[in-house]
Amino acid sequence: MSMNSRTPAQSLDADVAPAWIVANFVSMSVAGVLMLAAFLLRSAMDVTAADTSFTAKAVFVAFEIFIALLYMALYARMTGVVLRRIVPDLPQRGWLAVHLAIGAIMGIALGLLMLEPDSDEPIDWANEESAVIASVLVLCGVLFGAALGGMQAAVLRRVADGTRFWITMSAAMMGIVTLVAIASLLLGPVKPTLASGALSSIVFTIIGTIAAAIMLPALRRLRPRHRDVIPTA
Repeated sequence: MSMNSRTPAQSLDADVAPAWIVANFVSMSVAGVLMLAAFLLRSAMDVTAADTSFTAKAVFVAFEIFIALLYMALYARMTGVVLRRIVPDLPQRGWLAVHLAIGAIMGIALGLLMLEPDSDEPIDWANEESAVIASVLVLCGVLFGAALGGMQAAVLRRVADGTRFWITMSAAMMGIVTLVAIASLLLGPVKPTLASGALSSIVFTIIGTIAAAIMLPALRRLRPRHRDVIPTA
């Protein structure tokens, strides 16, 4: 046997890792563009103003839900293709359905959050109160990551082993991503502008790609679940 030969499992890992990163990068890039579109719509409709009509605010929230569903559908499609190279029996409909549910929740939450007026005051991370808020946000990120990983694992565990580690890594990933997102706030301007919106989209894409890299150990831990084969007469 040649010293340069690789086992199928080693070859699979080498092929899947870059495919996973690319799938996440592409879907995150699309999400970044959609975020910028939402930012422009938010500014054009002035949904944070007190005299803005309920209809306008409802339209904006509906748009946020729509783009969240669109992004999650793309993410589910692209990551599902990669995961099926590891777990061929992954139910695509179930994988899509769980991400659409996540997208709906995220779209509603983000849409309502974006209705709040922007603060012109810079964030002073040096004081104790801001440090506590940052710690709470990171904890919320960990809990959200565990919930997100749990919903994904509900689909994965039907056909794969290693889902407990998937949940653990998802929680750790979201904690790290939240911390990076908080740190990135120091780089952008306080007032929302087109430049800050574009910067946020770029940062979101970068953070999403980092998150994909963090999940690689969990990806490699997944193994197809062996099913008992009942011999036929």
